[in-house]
Amino acid sequence: MFRAFLFAAACLFSQSVWAGSYSLNGNQRWIALASRQDLNQAIGIAQTFSWRLPGVRVMQSANGWYAVVAGPHDGTDIRVVRQKLSSTGTAPKDIALSKGDAYIAEVWTKKGAEFLFTGEYEGDEKAASFNFRDLGLTLSRVRTKDGDGYDPTFSAMRNGKILFNVQIEELDREEPRSEVNALRLDPATAFPQFVFTAFTGGAHCCTETRFITQVGEAWSVIEGAMLDSDGYWFEDIDGDGVYEILSADNSFLYAYASYADSRAPIRIHILREGVLQDVTSDPKYESWRRQKIHAMEFEMANNSELATSNGFLAAWVATKALVGEVDDAWARMMVTYNSSSDWPLSECMVELDAKSLCPPGKEIALSYPSALRKHLEKSGYIQTATKPAAAAAPVVKITPAPPTSVFSLPP
Repeated sequence: MFRAFLFAAACLFSQSVWAGSYSLNGNQRWIALASRQDLNQAIGIAQTFSWRLPGVRVMQSANGWYAVVAGPHDGTDIRVVRQKLSSTGTAPKDIALSKGDAYIAEVWTKKGAEFLFTGEYEGDEKAASFNFRDLGLTLSRVRTKDGDGYDPTFSAMRNGKILFNVQIEELDREEPRSEVNALRLDPATAFPQFVFTAFTGGAHCCTETRFITQVGEAWSVIEGAMLDSDGYWFEDIDGDGVYEILSADNSFLYAYASYADSRAPIRIHILREGVLQDVTSDPKYESWRRQKIHAMEFEMANNSELATSNGFLAAWVATKALVGEVDDAWARMMVTYNSSSDWPLSECMVELDAKSLCPPGKEIALSYPSALRKHLEKSGYIQTATKPAAAAAPVVKITPAPPTSVFSLPP
């Protein structure tokens, strides 16, 4: 169904090429989705539409404001656009069509990773062989130890010498499909990095990832986390020509709501000297973090149900904590969260047993705020509160704030 929508959208919104001017002629129009004075706000809003409409970008207007637009679109009837947007979510109330006469510069557009090489393997008997620069690459499979299935492998050779042979173990599938991509993740190596992935199968799950990079004269394999859906993705956030490694914090999935109603904050990693480093809190990514907050708050402004969604609020509070605004987020969350949710929240008071189960009688129920606080502390989004001498349960200290709606935004 989603692919059908994308096809229809591609037909509806043309990708015209123009030179020099952003003014459109005839029946072509820009779809004006929002306008903001702050660039980070505009980019955050644009990111929420980048998967719903083609040609989403941020334009600077002659008056200094930033317009979030999509298109160009063929047609002058805004009702057609609104109907298409409504099929994948809500449409902004103030959506409009514009000829673009006031647009003077394009300041942002979504840029995906540009891989230097991509190879795919269907998981069958015939291995897939490729050449990349002076390397011979092979995607293949080997029998698992128990003989019930196969694991995917990725190897590289130069001048007849094997440089590395990587196996994603215990995938145990009859046809272990896999993929390898090459891109620049570490600026210091002579050769770009390889990202070797395989899908485990199952609902909403999962992608196994191995990063292969040079460390000195040798090749090193770094095991990534097993992540939901397609796993890691890559963006050159700071524009230095080296990609950052992005991932959703999977600990938030199913934690407070169903998978469909869960959201996850985004983590940033970099690869340096064979080590994955979590740099989510690095000051250089402050603008990027704020863009994520603006994106989520724009969604809430256009869908009031999100302000009472415990799954969404958890990710929003965590993201706000990354910019030092947990007090504000916590106070606003406490006003709107769904206190009547029947999603089970509990904590085991002792170590889990060998089967990762909590012993009978050692599990206690938690309220949503208590469960969220413990989660944020454990995951490093907030500091662990100091327990007073009376051994009372630690609490998140919040600064009193007026009980405004969590989805209220400035005009």
